[in-house]
Amino acid sequence: MLEEAEWKMCENTGKCLNIDLIYSMSSKILSCYDLKIITHTLYKDLNKLLDASYFALAQYNETEEVLDFWGIQNTTEPLRTGKIPISETNLWSVHCFLQKKELLFNSQPTDTNFQFSKVLFDSPDSKRQSFIYLPLISKQKCIGLITVQSFEPNAYN
Repeated sequence: MLEEAEWKMCENTGKCLNIDLIYSMSSKILSCYDLKIITHTLYKDLNKLLDASYFALAQYNETEEVLDFWGIQNTTEPLRTGKIPISETNLWSVHCFLQKKELLFNSQPTDTNFQFSKVLFDSPDSKRQSFIYLPLISKQKCIGLITVQSFEPNAYN
């Protein structure tokens, strides 16, 4: 629980305004082992915090050397699934995973060596104006990633 002084700091800076939602999200994730439920929950809750037109969660499948993806773009649609081989190093998702590197763009990237996968979301790369890829790391090993993508420029700060 935040102390009274910490709440005042949050009110002044605006940095903790969504602490209850973040706490709720983390509690739901930790209490569930079903990635489909986690994906739906995160999509719904993340869209309360930021524009996540597309949201996807990937888990590394070591046996097949692929990223197993679960994604969603609308709460009324079924969950989308797909596999991306980690040998496809020209994809933003694989690059994030292999480099264990966060990627944040608020405009179209100028690096044309990488592109978006069409496995889950078949929209042109030019339509995705802002995106974040976050590697999921446990014990210095990348076990997957999370991505949010927006059709709006400058969607993330």
